[in-house]
Amino acid sequence: MPIELRELASLPEIVSIEPEWRELWIRDPRATPFQSPDWLLPWSQYLWGGGQIRTLALYRDDTLAGLAPFFRWGLGPFCLSFLGSGITDYLDVLAEPDFAEEVAPRIFEWLATQSRDCDWIDLQELRPDSPL
Repeated sequence: MPIELRELASLPEIVSIEPEWRELWIRDPRATPFQSPDWLLPWSQYLWGGGQIRTLALYRDDTLAGLAPFFRWGLGPFCLSFLGSGITDYLDVLAEPDFAEEVAPRIFEWLATQSRDCDWIDLQELRPDSPL
């Protein structure tokens, strides 16, 4: 079954997937503490300077197989960045090990469609072994 991409556009939406997010974070051997809901949800609630949540949840057979926690910010021009940007050591997507090779291309496909809404994409704090 192909991966289904769902765009989450609000803080309540990303909070609603916290249990699935935590399970995916545990399953991803490349995950760091900075990709966990324990880090990124408080960042989003208390440190986020505003903008629009644009998190991608990728599902396979109704199981969260990948997560790309993005947000769009700026007053124009607009930038797409990872939630947690600026004060985090490492940021990246999370991916189920069995589906990691499928998750990154789906994220790139989505990113390619964002030129209407974003003037640039700034993905800082990526590790050298990032799939992105």
